[in-house]
Amino acid sequence: MPEVEGYLPQRKYGRPGFGMIQVAEPMHKTILLYERDRQLRRVISASLESQGWRVLQASNIEFATQLLQREIPDLLLIEFCEIEEQEGRLIAHFRAEKAPGSPSPVLVTTIDRPTKEWIQEHQPDLVIYKPYDVRHLQNSIRQALEERAFDG
Repeated sequence: MPEVEGYLPQRKYGRPGFGMIQVAEPMHKTILLYERDRQLRRVISASLESQGWRVLQASNIEFATQLLQREIPDLLLIEFCEIEEQEGRLIAHFRAEKAPGSPSPVLVTTIDRPTKEWIQEHQPDLVIYKPYDVRHLQNSIRQALEERAFDG
């Protein structure tokens, strides 16, 4: 894997006879993950942590907002639910807390299709429709963090 600024190549760890696993070196980036489904949240979190990212997990908007008040992550990964419609406020809160001009990438996962008006108003960097391949999510996050690092 070529070296990219902000991302270090993976190292292999293991014991003879037990196989090798690959663990990514940390990027020192934090992701706030809002996903209502506990099992999916665990799988996503584990896959992101395997890439070296630190993950703050929230099962509801209120807890995600509390996490934002304690710490500002580098990226917001939220589940869009047409019924709740509170995700827009969470995005606005995240971007308001970031320093002016600093990168504030937002990725949205969803089964529902956000309306064109919602997308125009909240301007997520990417909308990923469920079901999706976790590698696609990892690559999308990596790309968003790298692109926004150069924008900021």
